[in-house]
Amino acid sequence: MTLSKRKLSPWFLFGLLLVIGWASLRIVRVFLDYALVGIFLAYLTYPGYAWMVTRVKHRPSASFLMLGLVVAAVVIPGAFLVSELVREITQLTATLSATNLVAILDELQRQVNQFVGGDPDTVVGDYDLVELAVPAVRTFLTDLVADLPSQLAFALVGIFVLLYVMYYVYIDGARFVRFVQELLPMQEAHRDLLFHETGVVVKAVMYGQVLTALIQAVIAGVGFVIFGVPSVVLLSLATFVLALLPVVGPPLIWVPAGLMLIFVKGQTFAGIGLIVYSVVLVSSLDNIIRPKLIGSRARVHPVVVLLGVLGGIVIFGMSGLILGPLVLSIFVTLLEVYRKEFAQKMEDDGPFWRS
Repeated sequence: MTLSKRKLSPWFLFGLLLVIGWASLRIVRVFLDYALVGIFLAYLTYPGYAWMVTRVKHRPSASFLMLGLVVAAVVIPGAFLVSELVREITQLTATLSATNLVAILDELQRQVNQFVGGDPDTVVGDYDLVELAVPAVRTFLTDLVADLPSQLAFALVGIFVLLYVMYYVYIDGARFVRFVQELLPMQEAHRDLLFHETGVVVKAVMYGQVLTALIQAVIAGVGFVIFGVPSVVLLSLATFVLALLPVVGPPLIWVPAGLMLIFVKGQTFAGIGLIVYSVVLVSSLDNIIRPKLIGSRARVHPVVVLLGVLGGIVIFGMSGLILGPLVLSIFVTLLEVYRKEFAQKMEDDGPFWRS
């Protein structure tokens, strides 16, 4: 009896890939965000790894050295900031109450009325929304601190996954990219365009958005320390998040902080100094640093950034600040490649997702 040779159906193979791919995604999704961040960090720091290889002549050793630098530059300072953030949140939770906040708002309104020449005793005093929101915020912060031990344990495992992924991306990343390139059923020119545009997107988001926001947050934090603003780490974190959002930005943090120093604490010099400092050194950085880091051609459209950040936080948590804009930007890059592949008669006026 002879066995008949059956030709493998491409549809069967495609369906099998979908099923196994779905199962694989469910397996890795718990630490998928850490793995993706590790891939992006390895990509961004790969030039440093390549330079290290030329010096030590041994790829595993160069990879370990780069991981040591990442741990020293990111993980250790991050651990310190998290501990300080927990302390500030705990302190804020203990002092936060609707009565205290309403008293602060009343005093702020009196001071503003007096400043503009009005009656300082004329206070609206209708803070129903505050009285409803404060207990909810207290509950959220209390639950956040209570869940912190389990979250930290999960984060430690996630950081291990991140570093593990980075190690092998350094060593085998180039081979994996060639493997993916060979799998893509498209013209070589369009395939190269896809990888080029994806690289531009990663650098635009990581350098143009994340690194710029991080620099703004650090400089804002220095200003908070100089002018005596409390909860420096918490406010700096809020500055970082808002700096990722187009239009909104860090003024939503440093303007109220400066007004609070002036009208509530009576520290006029410190409040004005913080506002001037922030205008000159924080908000102006967006137009100075970003073009230096990524150039004018690599700016990601503000709509992509806004939806990516907000949606990314919902889906991935805090790592969605980075992953959200990246995923959306890569998607619109694929649309651009599709346009060039199948709609070549359209006018080639460049990617629509760039501002």
